[in-house]
Amino acid sequence: MRKKINKFIQSITSQRLNYVINRVDYYNKLKPNSILGNNNGYNVSKTCTIADFKFTDRSLYYCDLKPLTNFFSKHLVISYIFEDIVIPPKFCSFVKSRQIIENNNSAVILKLDSFRHFNFIKDKIPYEKKRI
Repeated sequence: MRKKINKFIQSITSQRLNYVINRVDYYNKLKPNSILGNNNGYNVSKTCTIADFKFTDRSLYYCDLKPLTNFFSKHLVISYIFEDIVIPPKFCSFVKSRQIIENNNSAVILKLDSFRHFNFIKDKIPYEKKRI
């Protein structure tokens, strides 16, 4: 995987690379040596190793996060919150939403619940022929 990433980075223009880096920095605001922990106050805050990340919550969020974990060692620890965020988590976590505030650097936004939010239906009726 690293070879593919390095090959991709070498193949794009510096302008495009800067755009990608800016997008990554927006979604991932963690600082070096960020701390994992239990985010008390959230009902579905979990911390576990990737090996122990199982489909126990019966959540579609799991179906979106699980494939991403396949790129990392099974002994690594992850923390995730499977609900809307109304206050920034105390510890770094994967989330589906994050408040637009100054101190929100403990939440890494991922595309969770993609079935609900990114499932586009193919409509056979053109927009112009729809009833108002």
